[in-house]
Amino acid sequence: MESYNPRDYQKRMTDFLVERPEAGLFVEMGLGKTVTTLTAIKELMFNRYQVGRVLILAPLRVALLTWPEEIKKWDHLGELTYSVVYGEERAKKLKANVDIHIMSYSTLPWLVRYLKKRKRLPHKFDMVIFDESTYIKNQDSIRWTICNALFYDIPRRVILTGTPSPNGLHDLWGQIFHLDRGKSLGASLGNFRRLYFLRDGHRYLPLRNAREKMSKQLADLVISMKAKDYLQLPGFITNKVLCKMDDKSRAQYEELEREFFVDIKEVETSAFDAASLTMKLRQFCQGFLYNDEGGVSRIHNEKLQALVDIRESTDDNLLVAVQFHEDIERIKCEWPDVACIWSGSDTKEDLINIGRWNRGELPMLVAHPGSLAHGMNLQTGGHTIVWYGVTWSLEHHDQFNARLYRQGQTKRVIAHYILMHDTIDQVVMAALRRKTRTQADLMEGIKQYRKEKTG
Repeated sequence: MESYNPRDYQKRMTDFLVERPEAGLFVEMGLGKTVTTLTAIKELMFNRYQVGRVLILAPLRVALLTWPEEIKKWDHLGELTYSVVYGEERAKKLKANVDIHIMSYSTLPWLVRYLKKRKRLPHKFDMVIFDESTYIKNQDSIRWTICNALFYDIPRRVILTGTPSPNGLHDLWGQIFHLDRGKSLGASLGNFRRLYFLRDGHRYLPLRNAREKMSKQLADLVISMKAKDYLQLPGFITNKVLCKMDDKSRAQYEELEREFFVDIKEVETSAFDAASLTMKLRQFCQGFLYNDEGGVSRIHNEKLQALVDIRESTDDNLLVAVQFHEDIERIKCEWPDVACIWSGSDTKEDLINIGRWNRGELPMLVAHPGSLAHGMNLQTGGHTIVWYGVTWSLEHHDQFNARLYRQGQTKRVIAHYILMHDTIDQVVMAALRRKTRTQADLMEGIKQYRKEKTG
């Protein structure tokens, strides 16, 4: 175990959670959201006697690895007992008489089936933690509906995220509703939209003063911190690795582009349907196309060759982000034994590979950002990231980079972006930049308003 010597900003986070029954930490990666939350739980449970049992909901690998490891890591948390509700014995683990039950969002459908037979939870929870709360930002999702139905009356509620609005301000309502039942941003999604947005056909565009108004409403409910204000980290360098198709492939790509768009500059990159509309263009840039029969047509090897060049030019281990399963298959053609983490990989094997990476035993770890984006501490295994395929998701982008660029990293981190020249890749990168500004403005607004209010 390690001795916990919290920094001032970590004490502020803990105090914020202790003092408020409804609280959110909009805190960027690397500032210690997990340990500060556990410290608050201990204070509420053993010193103030305000909490008897806690439920933590998190993405799968964060639930299996990050929360248990943090509890075991710090000496001041030694009194806390926990159970990870997962696997074949999850019913038994849910009944365990412990302080904290840790559960993944993917386990929620099982919990509903469990309750249909037993009518109630085996324990009364006094506090629920929604880790990576963007997992419950969508009102139409099953997990949002389940959380709203099962945990609405738990007296203390906390949301944790470093990327509260990855696709714009409209991402906020679903998360904040789980905190205060609509008191801050509106009792319904419709009310939220009427207050802060202007409807333009099927789109909702934020009003000019929407960010400022939301910041004021959330100032007493959430605390916002940016890593650059508190951490002294080594540098972070981005490097664009441009690839160029041969003439035949280029002609095919341009024909495919014309099929989807009259002018690619008119793509509404902030709309969710842009990602699906441009799927084939992105596949083509990666060097293949999925066909209607479920097969794959391979077109070029430009990005694979770029990855080979990067591998040969560095002695560091590579953390490689992919978007499609075919990306993994292509990479395996060059490195058959490469370790891969994606939605279809075995969870136990993934945890083994994460351990091997952190020990410096893997020269390359390939992962889909959605399967490795949250909570994993990988900074000891290397300092080089390769985006073999770029993502529309700002959340996945920032979280994936933060696996290496976080507290504890001792070397300068470099992120290589392999991009196909003059293609949809550039549109995706531009969309990420625009989304980054929207989210940064929100977080800065909350921070500044709180500072002005408290003096």
